[in-house]
Amino acid sequence: ALIVQRFPRLKTLEITNSRMTQPAFEEIAKLTRLQHLSLVGCHQVTSLDSLTQLQSLKHIRIHSFGLTALPSFDSFPLLEKIEIS
Repeated sequence: ALIVQRFPRLKTLEITNSRMTQPAFEEIAKLTRLQHLSLVGCHQVTSLDSLTQLQSLKHIRIHSFGLTALPSFDSFPLLEKIEIS
């Protein structure tokens, strides 16, 4: 929530090896201008469904995650690049 409050116009966000919880992660969906999102080693986040609100997202990078499912990437009309490993 702190990132959202301090940087509401953020366009690029990289989170690496964070202990971020699912509720905290869902706050990222409030960054409506976000275009590039990189998530590496965020094992407590199990769902990306809240990200479907980010219509400006162009690039998603997901690595070493605790995901149980992926969102429908059709929800991102501007998406150009997806990296999942």
